[in-house]
Amino acid sequence: ENLERLCSSLNPIDCKQRCKDPEHTEKFETYLASMNSSDGICLLTTFAHMTLCRQTDVDEDLVKMIVLEIYEVSYLSLSTREVYSKVGRELLATIATSYPQTISGLLERVAETIEKVGMVSLYLFKELPLQLWRPTALEIGVIREWLLNYNLVAVENKLACIILEGLNWGFDEHTGGLNLDHSLHLEVGLMVLEAYQKYLTDKPYGGFISESIKQVSYLASIVRLSQTPEASFNQWAWDLVVRLKLHINDQNPQCRLPQVSNITAALDMTESPTVHPLQKAVKAGIPIGCYLALSATTVGHSIDKFCSEGIPLFENLVRSRYLRATVH
Repeated sequence: ENLERLCSSLNPIDCKQRCKDPEHTEKFETYLASMNSSDGICLLTTFAHMTLCRQTDVDEDLVKMIVLEIYEVSYLSLSTREVYSKVGRELLATIATSYPQTISGLLERVAETIEKVGMVSLYLFKELPLQLWRPTALEIGVIREWLLNYNLVAVENKLACIILEGLNWGFDEHTGGLNLDHSLHLEVGLMVLEAYQKYLTDKPYGGFISESIKQVSYLASIVRLSQTPEASFNQWAWDLVVRLKLHINDQNPQCRLPQVSNITAALDMTESPTVHPLQKAVKAGIPIGCYLALSATTVGHSIDKFCSEGIPLFENLVRSRYLRATVH
């Protein structure tokens, strides 16, 4: 009750001006560092609750500034982050539950400071309610860069994986439609395939064995090695792509009858330039490519195409023992 009175009496304009002032920020960090941990946690919690007290007339700029200030003292300031990283993570998750758009600001700030914050950023994003967040095209671009341009053990790559798996790839409970646009499901499916090919299948091979046999044999050896980064990525990629709603029958939770003859919304592998990585994967017999082709292209939406082109892809999945994907 006292906290609510305090929050309601604060002047948002004054608070924003103070948050923008580097000298104020430095004083805040110094003050936190000089306090015992219990008092510091109480102060930080009070600061965070300033964003939650106002049910109407929410000042989004002020909320963003408070979030970034908590991030600063919890993850970047050398004098405070050791003590406050855990409580900071919890407070940021609480704020993001009420204001999912604050995750966008955190992503931007983490991208700017990732060399400094390092692996701790993974714990932060695991705690955030990513299932409530709808990333923009620009933010998906950042995630794509991290996934494709950093190796499997890099913080950036791991963070991209955490974010993508944390998003809600299901249905909006209010509208009944997809929570994220179908175009994003397709974009992420192709992005994962591109990363899969880069890290797991595009390997230099010697000898005269056909390329597809060599790649499939390599993947089989990866699956058996459960502790390697490649094995973990293989598992992550499959877990994610089977959650994507790529096939028309998956896009409506009320749909009970198959609609495979409706191919207007499906990609044509022979005509769309965006699916070149998918063509390459199918030609090489890579199981995850076969699954995506059946899910997203006309091969899995036209009965005639399925009979002529899809059955070999289906057999590939069965033969490779990706039974979950086969049943899906």
